[in-house]
Amino acid sequence: DMAVGRWYPSVVTGADGRQLIMSGQSELGWGTPTPIVERFPALNKPVPTARTDKPEGWAVDRFKADAPFKRDYPHLFSLRDGKVYGLGRNPEQQWRFDPTTETRTDLAPRPDNMPRNYGSAVPLPAGFKGPDSVLVLGGDRDDPNTYQLVGGQWSKEKARAFGRTQDDTLLM
Repeated sequence: DMAVGRWYPSVVTGADGRQLIMSGQSELGWGTPTPIVERFPALNKPVPTARTDKPEGWAVDRFKADAPFKRDYPHLFSLRDGKVYGLGRNPEQQWRFDPTTETRTDLAPRPDNMPRNYGSAVPLPAGFKGPDSVLVLGGDRDDPNTYQLVGGQWSKEKARAFGRTQDDTLLM
């Protein structure tokens, strides 16, 4: 069982194969986002690797650092440096989580300085070692720009023809 109820959370699989669960509205209802980060499986359990592994009854445990996102569905990415990047819809809610030390580090605010409603984000391919950057796009019908996070730093990238609030993104 999880420590709190979650409605609209985000989940990412970290470099160690464990899932980090963040954000979402609590069991108290809309407008009550939870800052609690949970991990599955708990550190005292192995990560299932075989098809016959059935983690029935395995517990989650609480990650030491919180994730105080104010809105649901943050974009979460596990990049090649082994860190998990949590990119919130509000520009100042951009964090790097270290699964080894269970800490959270502030990243620079996203350069658009505006909340994004939905939108999408994708990890950018960078060879066999895995992605090392993220592209954020959409989420604001008045902003056609895209934003790239590389090494914890933001840059404004090529604008699209027009802004979009809700879009789907697929890398081919």
